[in-house]
Amino acid sequence: MVRVIPFKAFRYDESKVGALGKVVAPPYDIIKGAKVDELQFQSEYNMSWIIKNKPQDGDTSENNQYTRARDLLVDWIDKGVLKQDEKDAFYVYGQNFNVNDQELFRFGFIGLIRLEDFASSASDEGSFAGVLQHEETLPKDIQDRLSLCHACMAQFGQIFVIYPDHEGYVDQLLDRCMKNAPVIDITDQDDVRHRLWIIDDREDTKLVTKHMEDKYVIIADGHHRYKTALALSKENPELESAKYRMLTFVNIRNPGLVILPTHRVVQNLDEFSREELLTKLEEHFDLIAFDSKDEMFSLINEKFRNGEHSFGLYVDDEKFYSLTLKDRTVMEA
Repeated sequence: MVRVIPFKAFRYDESKVGALGKVVAPPYDIIKGAKVDELQFQSEYNMSWIIKNKPQDGDTSENNQYTRARDLLVDWIDKGVLKQDEKDAFYVYGQNFNVNDQELFRFGFIGLIRLEDFASSASDEGSFAGVLQHEETLPKDIQDRLSLCHACMAQFGQIFVIYPDHEGYVDQLLDRCMKNAPVIDITDQDDVRHRLWIIDDREDTKLVTKHMEDKYVIIADGHHRYKTALALSKENPELESAKYRMLTFVNIRNPGLVILPTHRVVQNLDEFSREELLTKLEEHFDLIAFDSKDEMFSLINEKFRNGEHSFGLYVDDEKFYSLTLKDRTVMEA
């Protein structure tokens, strides 16, 4: 089982920082190069100053990117730039975004999970409850985040997890909360709308904790952050706050969950035969050939809008192909 509890978050005081859209930042691993400068230019209080503070010439163990982040955090709290909520709460988080001209809405809730080592498997009923991973991690990235945690002893950024709630018990409570006005409503530079609501009624927070007890969660994004939190908790077994990590929980049946393609190039295949490849693909896929990639993507995007899924393929014959699975049950074999 997983233990999910509410908490008192620190949030920006809009009267101190101005427009909230200028102080929020994407996850640390997305912020690179000129993007860091762009975010930090927007506001002296942009979160990138903490999660992506830059190393400088002459850095030492006493003065470096992590200690500077710590000093900023302390200063912002002292000035009231960041204020802690008075009541334990879960935070409903909604995103409106566009994929292939289709408007989507994804929502979930932010809460704390009691940290545990990764589980090995999960059944459809969740009988093997726990935290599941799906990718390998790099020690260098974990050490970077751990250094920030050591300096600040605070949690920044979300770990995105999905969980099974086929009956939608938690979603019903979130839906009710979202009928109220959000406490945060901003649109970022990527034209994604972010909204936040608060669930701080004690009976409601108890319900969320209860409904999550028999669930398992799968990390969709944030493996390095989770392993960092695990390492910190094992270093500080006596520290209660280190036993928990802030996560964003999204029902696995949420209609706003989208898996976007990763483009792959395969080269230097010995004895590669285009004809043999296409013949084998036709066993399970409907293949349509196109003279241009624009034609191919037009069909693929249309299928996406209709709830279907297709792959695009280009081989060395100057043709583009769309591949649509004929029978989904073949994936269960």
